[in-house]
Amino acid sequence: MKLFLPPAFAVALSLGSPAVDRPLIWSSVSITSQHEDEEVRVSVEGGDKLTRVVLKLGELELEVPAEELERFDQPRLEKFTVLSGAEYYGPIKEDEEPIPHLLIEVPYGERSAFGEFGTVRFLFHSGHYQELIISTQTEINTWKHQRKVPDGDLRDAGTSTKLPNP
Repeated sequence: MKLFLPPAFAVALSLGSPAVDRPLIWSSVSITSQHEDEEVRVSVEGGDKLTRVVLKLGELELEVPAEELERFDQPRLEKFTVLSGAEYYGPIKEDEEPIPHLLIEVPYGERSAFGEFGTVRFLFHSGHYQELIISTQTEINTWKHQRKVPDGDLRDAGTSTKLPNP
């Protein structure tokens, strides 16, 4: 008696069990983009901890001080984002123009009980690194924010409500 195997079953047997593909952990990421009339280059590095964040805007190179990065374990470099804007951080006074700014956002750490990673944003404007902004999910739609300027203390900056990611 001859055993008949359907072709798909025979192929599956010859390949063995299906492999599980896992993403590699990124240790550095660099991107280049245009912002207004200048080229923007951002480099972010880290393994177990965030180790370097550099913004190059045209010929100006700005780096986040190393001591600002020490608290951020398990950076999710594959998810980092560069954001730009003009009005949120200005005008400070009524007659001032809005301040154009760039933010480098890096998720880090473990997922919260509500499903999201914490994020740190590094704010750059007026030719300088200005501050970091930490956002931590405290409820399904609520995030706590903290801010820290270089050589300053971490201070509470309120909460916000946003819809969870789909």
